[in-house]
Amino acid sequence: MTIAEPAAPGSPLRWLVFGQAGERFPYLLLVEYETGRFLRYQVSDKWPGPGQSIFCLAQNELTEDGLPDDLMLADSCAIRTIRRYGRKLTVILDRPNRKRCWFVTLERKYKDDPARTYQQTFWITQSSATARRGGAYLSRRGKTDDLAIVRDTRERYGYRFPRQQVAKDALPVGDYALRDSTGQVIAVVERKTRDQFLQDIGALEVMRARLLEMVTKYRYAALVIEADYADLVNPKKSRFYSAGLVAEVIAEISSGFPGLQVAFCSNRKFAAEWVERYFTAISRPDDRPERTG
Repeated sequence: MTIAEPAAPGSPLRWLVFGQAGERFPYLLLVEYETGRFLRYQVSDKWPGPGQSIFCLAQNELTEDGLPDDLMLADSCAIRTIRRYGRKLTVILDRPNRKRCWFVTLERKYKDDPARTYQQTFWITQSSATARRGGAYLSRRGKTDDLAIVRDTRERYGYRFPRQQVAKDALPVGDYALRDSTGQVIAVVERKTRDQFLQDIGALEVMRARLLEMVTKYRYAALVIEADYADLVNPKKSRFYSAGLVAEVIAEISSGFPGLQVAFCSNRKFAAEWVERYFTAISRPDDRPERTG
């Protein structure tokens, strides 16, 4: 294999593995996160095997001009998707096999000086994660008792959030909202009981308009229905419309508003818990996927 050629304008991001001298780190892995800019890792193998995670020696980033011209290319591929979830970088390669992997950066304390920390990065693949069953990676930011939740003034028998301070205000759309540190609304939730949702099918265009306003005005929007899906489409429990029609409406909402989260919660208590967790996740920017290239 030959040395990597410079990328043409508009070409996909690149995954490059070079062979190099050294027993501990015989490979240099370069991950292009935006055109012409690469993350650089010294690694012990071209790809982690089942049950294996590879320690990566992270180094300073490279630009296009810094690509090696004295090393042989051992593996290369286009990158289909690259996303960052806090300290976890997810990379999906454009090839049929050996295509999904993660780079997890952990914060460690020095044993002789706990006040100081250093970082360690580990390279994990789908096969190694499946074999190890390590569980989900979630970054934590302590207690979440400082959410700025707003309840619409027209909301009756509202949700209770014992750990939060809830303000009341006239929301232009939605029943509950989340404000950021500047006071701007960044997420809204429309709440429907089972009977309310079924009744709104009779004014479907009105419901569509409300949902359209939610998804076009706010980045995060959700519809919470206080009923299980099975109950909504059960012919024995349908008092207003046929089960088939209800199922079609739910499918239309899900497909017509792809930015809308639709949650089915069996009762009011679970619905309130879902809303609080939804707002909590949104308030943690380190947990949200962000494009890095």
